[in-house]
Amino acid sequence: MGGFVNGLLTLPRSSMYTRVSETVAAFLLAPATPKKSGSESNITRTLRTLLGIQEPAHPAQGPVWAIVVIGCFAVLLGPRAYADPQIYRIFHAHCSQIMRNKRSTIRAMGCLLWRCLAWVYVQPPLLPDPSETDEDEEEEVETLCHSDDGWAKRCRAEWWSLLQTVLEMRTGVSTIFCLLSVPIDGSGELVGSVLHILGNMVRKGGMVCGEAVQVVQRLVSTDLPAAQWEDNDPTATLPTAFLDAYPGPLTADFKNLSVAVKPILDDCTSVDSIRPLTSGELAHDAVFKGLVALWRDGLRAVIIETDMDPPVCLPHTPGVLANFGLVRSATCLGPSLENPLRTG
Repeated sequence: MGGFVNGLLTLPRSSMYTRVSETVAAFLLAPATPKKSGSESNITRTLRTLLGIQEPAHPAQGPVWAIVVIGCFAVLLGPRAYADPQIYRIFHAHCSQIMRNKRSTIRAMGCLLWRCLAWVYVQPPLLPDPSETDEDEEEEVETLCHSDDGWAKRCRAEWWSLLQTVLEMRTGVSTIFCLLSVPIDGSGELVGSVLHILGNMVRKGGMVCGEAVQVVQRLVSTDLPAAQWEDNDPTATLPTAFLDAYPGPLTADFKNLSVAVKPILDDCTSVDSIRPLTSGELAHDAVFKGLVALWRDGLRAVIIETDMDPPVCLPHTPGVLANFGLVRSATCLGPSLENPLRTG
């Protein structure tokens, strides 16, 4: 399935994605056999059962296979993963089960899965299928194709809440990368979401907070983004090696699963891959003030060794002075934003 997913992603966006999404949705929601009143589908029950196995004889007989399949389903479903209430409940239940697993390596694979969920969140609405003739199904697709629809907004909000629950292992960084990888629409909604994620990362503390401080500095940088972002590669935000996990996690010894999972995590998007904010985005007072507040809160929480120089004050970094404007930076920020780590 992973090979099919990666192959599909190389094709231009079309109504074919809608047909694939419909097929996967029908499979996920197919009545169980033998049919029982109110029972879950066969594949949903299989995934739930495999996620609960703690010591499988082979990775393909336990949670590893289930997590990879769930990630593939998410990519193939696209926006339908959160727009269909039944499918959303399936994902929510499985994702919660994954992150409760006692094995850290399985939770690490859950962090890889979260990158697929973030990719789904930023995907454009599905395109209508011109060959569709059933009026009910056509109306359903129309709902998925209009992001301004009230129901679609509520569904996206639920998916967004799910995304924010996992930030470890650079998952928060990857979510921000996804948010900033879509075309700039000028509404400021995505930048506001970035600030929200950063706030959660700062409050998380530890390494996650340190990553948030690095991201804030990156957002005001004048450095060019990574080549993978510049190429506008639709797979750049996805851990493709996780989706096509053969060879990889599916062929590794379960007791040494980290040997196969760690390289995939290491290859995921880093802080340097994030697109810096444009001068227009930084010009919004709420955005700039939010970044400064996050920077200060983050520095208070980050532990700095005694032999290290304190980080440069954010308002005086070259990126801010270049993007935000030297005059405004010098006259509006004032002494209240001096580096909180410097004394004397």
